Amino acid sequence: MPDPVIVSPDAGGVGRANRFRERIGARLAIIAKQRPEPDMAEILEMVGEVEGKTAVIVDDMISTGSTLTEATDMLLERGARAVYAFATHGVFAENALELMGESRLVETVVTNTIPQKEDYHEARVRTISVAPLFAEAITRIHKDLSLSVLFSSERNTELYSQP
Repeated sequence: MPDPVIVSPDAGGVGRANRFRERIGARLAIIAKQRPEPDMAEILEMVGEVEGKTAVIVDDMISTGSTLTEATDMLLERGARAVYAFATHGVFAENALELMGESRLVETVVTNTIPQKEDYHEARVRTISVAPLFAEAITRIHKDLSLSVLFSSERNTELYSQP
C-alpha cells in the first residue's frame, strides 16, 4: 500500500489509530464527528493531510456503516487516492452492507469475532481469523509463558501473515 495515512474516524479512536500508525511508520489524520442520535454520526471536520495518499480508516467496530461511508467521501474530497477500512468487529446492522457496497471504499477488513452474513462479499468486506492469536494465547497461558510477545509488532506480523 503506497504512502498510507492512518485515519481515526473519531476522537475516541485516536490512541488506537496512533499505535497502528507508529507500527507501520505512517502519518495520522483525525476526523471529528458528533452523534445527534444513537447510530447516527455527523462528520464535522478533519485534521491531517491525505492528499495523494492511501487512507486507511482504523476503528474498533462498524455498526451502520454511515460513519465509514461519510469519512470515505470526505477523505476522497480532500484528495486521498483510495480509502480502505480496518475494524475489529463487523456488526453490520440495518443496511450497513448495502451502504458500504454502494460506497467508494476499496475494501473493508474485519475479524471473525462476529459471524458474517452471506452477502458481505458484495460490500467488498474481507474477514480475517483471530484463531491464530487466540491459539497462541491459550498455548502461552498453558505453558506459563509471557503474553506480552503477542503485542510486539514482529510477532503480530508473523501471526497474521500466515494464509
